[in-house]
Amino acid sequence: MNIFKRLTAVEKQADDFGFMWSNTGQIFEQIQSECEEIKDNLSQLGDRHHLQEEMGDLIHAVFSLCLFMKFDAEETCVKSIEKFEKRFAELKRLAHAAGFETLKGQPVDVLMHLWTQAKEKVLLNSHSNAPSWEYRFLTQSDIPFIVSAFTTIGWNKPASLYQKYLKEQENDQRCVWVAFKDNDFAGYVTLKWYSDYLPFREQNIPEISDLNVLPKFRKQGIASELLSLVETKGGAKSATVGIGVGLSSDYGDAQKLYVKRGYVPDGRGITHNYQPVKFDDSVRLDDALVLWFRKCLYKE
Repeated sequence: MNIFKRLTAVEKQADDFGFMWSNTGQIFEQIQSECEEIKDNLSQLGDRHHLQEEMGDLIHAVFSLCLFMKFDAEETCVKSIEKFEKRFAELKRLAHAAGFETLKGQPVDVLMHLWTQAKEKVLLNSHSNAPSWEYRFLTQSDIPFIVSAFTTIGWNKPASLYQKYLKEQENDQRCVWVAFKDNDFAGYVTLKWYSDYLPFREQNIPEISDLNVLPKFRKQGIASELLSLVETKGGAKSATVGIGVGLSSDYGDAQKLYVKRGYVPDGRGITHNYQPVKFDDSVRLDDALVLWFRKCLYKE
């Protein structure tokens, strides 16, 4: 007999005899009680037979709640499985985009970070008709598209820069992610494993560097997606990642984004070309003048 049908039959017999739940609160108490019994058996290293019994009681109690709420139990489980499959597929996509062939051996914080991202992404896609962007590591064939896109908007981004990035990526010194929709380049970000900022380098904090999203693609969540990939990859080697943020108004949106994502100043003031700026110094306000931020991804 199908297990769902058998459970339904058992519940109906109990209900017909008057042995029934009056409200959901009673069932929740039973579920919590079964959870506590399982925890006690786990902590006391109880025998596996008894532990299995307690797990079965928990499943039965949840099943009772499902019936009490007039849900078809089998349909409910199928929906749960389908939801997990969608989230897991997205988790694998995010993991591969972050450079993981497998998640075996990764800290649980990295796993949960990816799972949370996957849940949010699936939920967003279910409520949006936004285009599906492709996020992946930089390749040689991407460079002409990138240079052309920046040339079109008047930004000086020579091919030599991305050749350098690509070589550093091949030497495991830097990771570079690009965002594309078909052949339409939208932006990129890099992660330097060894920062030129001395406090980060001494603490083995990888540095997020050169995050760029083309103006026409901004405010579409692309920068956040790129940052999530960087944080996931960085979290595999370090509990903390860092970034230098420009001080001019051109970096206003970026400054707000980093604060929103949990980045805080490292408390060492500003630097120019990675050198500390001391009180009463005169420096030029350009892209090399930055305030350093860091984000704790998880507790070591």
